[in-house]
Amino acid sequence: MSAPRTRAAGSRSRRSGLPPHVGRAVRVVRSPGGRASGRLDVRAGVVCAVLLLVSLAVGVVALTTGDYPLSVGQVLGALTGASEGPVRMIVVEWRLPRALLALVLGAALGASGAVFQSITRNPLGSPDVIGFNTGAYTGALVVLMVLGGGYGGVAAGALVGGIGSAVLVYVLAYRRGVQGFRFVVVGIAVSAMLASVNAWLVITADLETAMAATLWGAGSLNGTTWEQAAPASVLVVLLLVALVPLVPRMRLLEMGDDAATALGVHGERTRLALVASVSRSSPS
Repeated sequence: MSAPRTRAAGSRSRRSGLPPHVGRAVRVVRSPGGRASGRLDVRAGVVCAVLLLVSLAVGVVALTTGDYPLSVGQVLGALTGASEGPVRMIVVEWRLPRALLALVLGAALGASGAVFQSITRNPLGSPDVIGFNTGAYTGALVVLMVLGGGYGGVAAGALVGGIGSAVLVYVLAYRRGVQGFRFVVVGIAVSAMLASVNAWLVITADLETAMAATLWGAGSLNGTTWEQAAPASVLVVLLLVALVPLVPRMRLLEMGDDAATALGVHGERTRLALVASVSRSSPS
């Protein structure tokens, strides 16, 4: 009888506008000392565990492919320190930074999309649709074409552009608070405007710079080393950890601002903190 009741509760929560986790199987997890505790959605935990295993498997397979093909045993040997020489250099120094950064940036993009869908209560809410990625590209283009900056300058320009577009969308969408539908519509409009600016910058640039900018905009991890992968990974992990305390408030926001306010959550303040966090963790 528990399973039918759980499914019925889940369907009732969806009809009533409650968060989608209501009615699911939840387990309370406590620390060994009992000082800290939290709730774990069983289905979400299983899905995350399966995705983690699949990602690790795909990562190992990716480490075997390339101009110098390797076997899974060679890759595992290089990762555990059993292999030396060219095999270790290819796996650890050349391919591992790219594979690790791809996983980290993919996790950041997925988390950003989940947060935007939650705070806008709209499945269209994502960094690329709302315009944050386009704004980051604009910042990178300005640094690359106008200021002639290097890797660090382009990364800083992308960060500033992403945050700037986030602020612009938030301000334009604000009208006694930010509603999800207005937020998405304004974001789409800002994204279209910035896309035209990006196209104009690329068209008016010289051929070599335009090709480099286009390649950067398409996204490539080719040539990524630990010098780029390590700080980017640490930054993304810190930002994702910073999102953890906001998750309970985010779930309350899914019930609507009135219900969240009644439960002690300041809707606009929490929404602004979420937008600021995910705009910095979203890969451009």
